Amino acid sequence: MKRKGCIVCVMLICGGQLCVSQDVVINEVMQSNVDYLMVDNDFPDSWVELYNPSEEDINIQGYGLGINNDVESSYKLLSQYVLPSKGHVVLYCDKENRDLHTNFRVDSGKGALYLFDEKELIIDELHLKKMPCPNIAFGRKKDGEQQWIYEASPTAGECNNGLGAENVLPDPEFSIHGGIYKDEISLRVTIPPVDLPEHDSDAQRGCS
Repeated sequence: MKRKGCIVCVMLICGGQLCVSQDVVINEVMQSNVDYLMVDNDFPDSWVELYNPSEEDINIQGYGLGINNDVESSYKLLSQYVLPSKGHVVLYCDKENRDLHTNFRVDSGKGALYLFDEKELIIDELHLKKMPCPNIAFGRKKDGEQQWIYEASPTAGECNNGLGAENVLPDPEFSIHGGIYKDEISLRVTIPPVDLPEHDSDAQRGCS
């Protein structure tokens, strides 16, 4: 196993936002794809989008994606694939083990994703959060940025548009436990207190 300690992270300010190093990054993930994205006449269980934030095209042949930090168990891209500058590619996590289809699935809220370069070094990683429901994606607010959000309108293979929420409301609380009641009851439903980010009314709706 190769370690990440020798990698130098270069941080840049891009349009007022903090951006990651100029290597390929994990940009968006959907852990439970029910009917959002179809490929080869089927709905893959989950998918991961990679993004190239650099000004140069990058050949990602030999890159690996895995659900642990052991490069030997990661899925390797064996065919030549050039990821254009500012371009995206979607990997389908459906255990088909071919082309852009990985040898593993991604479960909601379990484990992490690790991206390896052709030298078998970890260049990006993402610890997976529990998704509130199927067809919700978790992605960078804008392509390559540090901030991540929940996306009710995913953007697989396209620019992340900044539309989403940083937090998910907790489960509602009911004043009366579930059951069968003979008489009329009064039920109160409340949401536990939670700190929410302010609504961004100026979110852009396309590539910046």
